[in-house]
Amino acid sequence: MLKLVIQAFFGAEKISNPAILSMIGDFNFLYFSGVLFLISVVIIILVSYKTNPPDQQKIHGLTFSTIDHEVIRSSWNTKDVVATIIILGLVATLYIYFSFWI
Repeated sequence: MLKLVIQAFFGAEKISNPAILSMIGDFNFLYFSGVLFLISVVIIILVSYKTNPPDQQKIHGLTFSTIDHEVIRSSWNTKDVVATIIILGLVATLYIYFSFWI
């Protein structure tokens, strides 16, 4: 929101002083989203390194490495497998159909 206000007041050369606000206003939003992504990644990494890891009982079944694959595999039935094959077939058919129209 702050960038939008700065862009409205300083981006269209209405006011060019201070120059830093004009530069922020002229900064493309696509580049700005990339910068925000990198800032978010750095914050996530720093917080991960600064905090203690949770005990295994708290995250059991939450992350991919702690999932019990045998329990998941045993919950599948024929209807699930057939529905998955049909959906994958439809997606592949539509992808192939529309890829040759361009």
